[in-house]
Amino acid sequence: MPPEEQMKITESHMKYNPAFLSNEALIEGFCVHHGELATLVDIVRKNTLSANQHVMTIGQRGSGKTTLMHRLSAEIAQDPDLQARWFPIICSEELYEVVTLEDFWLEILFHASKQGSASAESLHTTYEELKRNHKNDPKLAALTLTALLDFSNTIGRRLLVICENMNQLFSGPLGDKEAWGLRRIMQNEPRLMFAATATKSFDQLEGKDKAFFEVFRLIELKRLSAEECRILWRSVAGREIPASQARALQILTGGLPRLMVLLAHFGRDLSFLNLMENLERLIDDHTDYFKSG
Repeated sequence: MPPEEQMKITESHMKYNPAFLSNEALIEGFCVHHGELATLVDIVRKNTLSANQHVMTIGQRGSGKTTLMHRLSAEIAQDPDLQARWFPIICSEELYEVVTLEDFWLEILFHASKQGSASAESLHTTYEELKRNHKNDPKLAALTLTALLDFSNTIGRRLLVICENMNQLFSGPLGDKEAWGLRRIMQNEPRLMFAATATKSFDQLEGKDKAFFEVFRLIELKRLSAEECRILWRSVAGREIPASQARALQILTGGLPRLMVLLAHFGRDLSFLNLMENLERLIDDHTDYFKSG
């Protein structure tokens, strides 16, 4: 494949991955879930007291959680008041390395050092030192948390930790003990706010005897309406579609933004009829594969 074609493929992939978009591109391209964004921004803005309100956005895969979290970070960056008070730390979508609470804090420290801020670069040295010299130290979690809080003091800003797929962490490698330990910190440390996501509710959120019960303000990320599908299609494909076609796409994609973006990118140069014909052919070609799955 010629290099110029490889470059086109790479740019096409990156264009719809929010982790690779600039703040300007995120703000410009954000066209649905405005209500949820407004709620998140309002919560962050009102967190000025000795304890923070933490928030968890729940939505199935492809519902737009990652884009919403990156858009929240972009909003903080472009709002002078929020930018002066908050430092977002965006953790990767899957924290595969986390199996203990010590790992959890180390991952947050690592991602804090990678946020593109000159003031955060020194954190990477601290991260490497802690990981190298305190791997089996029972005080590692406390040392890592102290490093994060010292960084908060140095920059004079609270830390907004954006942690995705928290249900996988606390329904898997991290259990009740770790959840209760995190709860104590969340309730008593004003320099830390968590904006978490989950693909579904999980045990630690439910029941009065659970660690995260009423710790998070829950926001449900619902499927897109037909009108929102029409708006998203216009944003990605650069052209309008009638309400009837938007409704058909809503049914086809289940109202999931990720699928809508894929379809809009795939069909941006096709008529709606040609798009449906191509999809029908694609599904037909792979029917045997799906039957054997």
